[in-house]
Amino acid sequence: MPEIAVVTDSACDLPRAMCTERGIIVVPLYVHWQGQTWRDGEDMSAAEFYRRLQTEKSLPRTSQPAPGTYLDLFRRLLAQGKEVLCLTLSSGLSGTYHSAVTARSMLAEQDKVAVVDTLAASVGQGLLVLEAANLAARGHGLQEIVARLRDRIGRLRSVFTINTLENLVKGGRLSAVQGGLGTLLGIKPVLQLDARGKIVPLTKVRTRKKALAQLVAEVEKQGAGLEGQVMGVSHAHDPETGALMAQLLKERFRAAEVVVGEIGPVIGAHTGQGCIALFFCGRPR
Repeated sequence: MPEIAVVTDSACDLPRAMCTERGIIVVPLYVHWQGQTWRDGEDMSAAEFYRRLQTEKSLPRTSQPAPGTYLDLFRRLLAQGKEVLCLTLSSGLSGTYHSAVTARSMLAEQDKVAVVDTLAASVGQGLLVLEAANLAARGHGLQEIVARLRDRIGRLRSVFTINTLENLVKGGRLSAVQGGLGTLLGIKPVLQLDARGKIVPLTKVRTRKKALAQLVAEVEKQGAGLEGQVMGVSHAHDPETGALMAQLLKERFRAAEVVVGEIGPVIGAHTGQGCIALFFCGRPR
């Protein structure tokens, strides 16, 4: 059985060492700011990004890889005798999935390349990537892995809180009407990704402490079979809170493992500093 190369993009926010250890290939998205362009996760550290985010007057823009980037990568991997499994950032948030699909359509060996829309972002996307890499390492076939991933995608939940809705509204990831949730002083919105991989509001509370508590309440409300799950936490330059939430998931819900990642520049451009997100599985949508 051919070796399967697992490909994803930098929006997965997995620690670089984790990807290297598992042989996961990460394609960078791009951040455009003040006339300059950076490759996400390669040209600018998260620390530098969030420092600049506090001082720059303009917000950064982001963009997906071009189809040609994926086409060159797919051809190189196929030439090595490998099959390719590419998992992308949610099509509800980015054109990355369509770039990868376009690249696949230009190949003669399309049957050896699968492109999966995770309908997720950050470590939620990362959990799916890790599952794909684990299944590939255990010798499962390409189509079997895709089928398992589609089941997991239908059960994955992503809930998060941010300090301001300004970035999401200006970046077009949330409508101005939905953004009205955060116009009142002190409001902390709690949001989630829906079945289409789009951001929708869940509720709003008055303080960050209550927002974090609401995230945990959503795990309890939406989760299913939580004990023994591999869950995820991502944070936007707030490692202390990220670690606390990971410990809470282990203690309260007995998660077998909690993968923690820092939100990089591409996702951070839309969430802003201080975002905390939790990822877990519930019943099929």
